[in-house]
Amino acid sequence: MTEGKHRARRRRHAYLAAAVVVIVVAITGGIALWLQPWAAPAGSPELSSAEAPSPGPTSGQSGTSEASADDLTLPPDRSATLTANSTLVPGPQFPEGTAVQLIGDSLAVGIAEPLTFELAPRSVTVEAEEGRSTSTSVYLLTDHAYATSPIWLVSLGTNDNIEEFADQAALLMDLAGPERCVLWFDVWRVSTDEFINDDLSQLAETHKNLHLLPWNALAAQHPEWFEGEDVHPTQVGYDERMRMATEGITDYCTS
Repeated sequence: MTEGKHRARRRRHAYLAAAVVVIVVAITGGIALWLQPWAAPAGSPELSSAEAPSPGPTSGQSGTSEASADDLTLPPDRSATLTANSTLVPGPQFPEGTAVQLIGDSLAVGIAEPLTFELAPRSVTVEAEEGRSTSTSVYLLTDHAYATSPIWLVSLGTNDNIEEFADQAALLMDLAGPERCVLWFDVWRVSTDEFINDDLSQLAETHKNLHLLPWNALAAQHPEWFEGEDVHPTQVGYDERMRMATEGITDYCTS
């Protein structure tokens, strides 16, 4: 009888202990759930790349993300310009009938009238005078070169100092700018033509809009056009010089 009472008492103690454990676990779990919104549990898993927010700007960076080259879209006009520039022919060309500026010395004066007649209805503006040097043309054009014709026909170098010509010729091309089509007769003159023509060739290598007209080679084939070392040809020579100019304008400057 006494032994039975002891066993019953031990069972009650066991049930009571188990109940206490259950109550403690329940209370602990409830507290943990209540605290979860305010404190993230240690060792929480990282967000996936799809879920992770993009990092904010670091020091020295703006808040705008960089776009790749493939994402950039140029305005239509600018895009067309870039495409055109990548396939440009050497030097600009202009519609038939575009005005011409004749710049030079007595050899330019000698073809001015027949050239004007031959190129009609094109407008031909003549800025030429006997004995004129490149430096003088640079001086006279400096203030109004921007307003001159898109096509320049140049006859200069015959009256130049060989030590100054290269610099003056470069200045003339600076005045012309890259948007003009420039035709320049090389020089036929026994004492200076080699130096002048070398300078012109070097200038043409760095200016795609400069085209040299080979007057020296043609004149060398026709000594009958000249008397002695005179640089001025006969009328036949002037006619051929004018023909070279008109063909150059068509071949190099006309679209």
